[in-house]
Amino acid sequence: MEKRCPSCKINSTKTGYKTVLMNLRYEKLKDLNDAGYLFCPNPKCDMVYFSEDYTHVFRKDDLRVEVGIKESGVTRTLCYCFDIKEKDLINNLKLNKHNDIIDFISLKIRDKLCACSIKNPSGRCCLGTVKNVVNNLDQANYD
Repeated sequence: MEKRCPSCKINSTKTGYKTVLMNLRYEKLKDLNDAGYLFCPNPKCDMVYFSEDYTHVFRKDDLRVEVGIKESGVTRTLCYCFDIKEKDLINNLKLNKHNDIIDFISLKIRDKLCACSIKNPSGRCCLGTVKNVVNNLDQANYD
């Protein structure tokens, strides 16, 4: 059965207890238990995590990191493993015409040197997000 975000009612995805633990502010950890958590992927929703039984809910302000997909602008984080921001992708395109940041991240993934399942608040690989942003950038602005 799919669980919906208690705030926006969108279908949410399971995320690991360790991901939640590593991304919450210290003061939010005292009552945390391994109850099973979900991540709300809606960019417009302030909710980030909630427990499967809805007894624990955590919003953007409860995290020690920003949630890139819930932010806008060029300073938002896209890759948590290597601290890559949207502005880094834009600057790389301006300089190279080919975005070698994707190649860099792909190589690190192949070498098992990423920690998306813990560092990314969604608990998912950042590479898909990075590729989507690169594909959506207006290439004409960087020629």
